[in-house]
Amino acid sequence: MLADTAYDVVVLDAMLPDADGFVTCRQLRSSGEWTPIIMVTARDGVDDRIRGLDAGADDYLSKPFAFGELLARLRALARRDPGERPVIITVGALRLDPASAQVWRGEHEIRLSTREFALLEAFMRSPGQDSQSQPAA
Repeated sequence: MLADTAYDVVVLDAMLPDADGFVTCRQLRSSGEWTPIIMVTARDGVDDRIRGLDAGADDYLSKPFAFGELLARLRALARRDPGERPVIITVGALRLDPASAQVWRGEHEIRLSTREFALLEAFMRSPGQDSQSQPAA
């Protein structure tokens, strides 16, 4: 339906009857779909929330939830700048896609842990910064 209609926000359940919501979210992001996504699910563990956000969800809400909270989160996501899109960060031969949590060197994909990915993203967002040149605290 996203291919045919523009939506302000998508509410995506992680446990779909015929598909995995985490995989669906990652596929949407990989295909260039940047409509804000809030995942709603009974899966409320920290690892589940991390998995949903790393798959590309903009927000994650565990069931049961207050309907008013869902509406407030939907309004917050709808207020975001529609032109704001994650970009692929390139430094030298490295490319990093924050939305899909993928990294490549040339055409070779590099598998990283969540922590490794976060560190590499921080370094790539500030290339050339020398820790020696930082002001003393």
